[in-house]
Amino acid sequence: MGKWKISLQPELLLVWGVLLFLNPGQVFLSFLLAAAFHELAHGAAIYWCGGKVLSVRLTVSGAVMETSPLSYGKEALCALAGPAASFTLLLAGKYAPWLAFWGILQGCYNMLPIYPMDGGRALRGILLQWLNMEQTDRILNCCKFVTLAALLIVCLYGAWVWRIGYAPLLLICLLLFRMYEK
Repeated sequence: MGKWKISLQPELLLVWGVLLFLNPGQVFLSFLLAAAFHELAHGAAIYWCGGKVLSVRLTVSGAVMETSPLSYGKEALCALAGPAASFTLLLAGKYAPWLAFWGILQGCYNMLPIYPMDGGRALRGILLQWLNMEQTDRILNCCKFVTLAALLIVCLYGAWVWRIGYAPLLLICLLLFRMYEK
């Protein structure tokens, strides 16, 4: 697959340190292993589709891969490879329950139809095979706002009615950060 240029956002080390302190050992390491498996699946799919991974940037809101150009169909396939790998971690549930948990959570999070998340990238690649960029962008923007509104309603309902606290709102903050991250 070649060598990847990997860069780390400095804030990520601080977040990882806090998470390791709050959830020591198996929980945090399972999270990192699930994330690595997810990203390696993207890399493998890109390689099998004839592309190259030029760089990987690890940020607070996730990993961003810069690749050589791919067709829209191949880009959709490569975007779906990461969540597919994450969902396969459910098979490890009997032996590594935290790994399975993080795999499912990462798979669901990444499949949200919000660009540049994997679900949004896959939807974009599929739509661009039949529609022009302007039509595709309108559909993606609609999906983004509907998804964010639904998540906000569920999180607020959970906070007020189920009394689960406001921590799930961090998901929305991460999504917003990811959408506008450069």
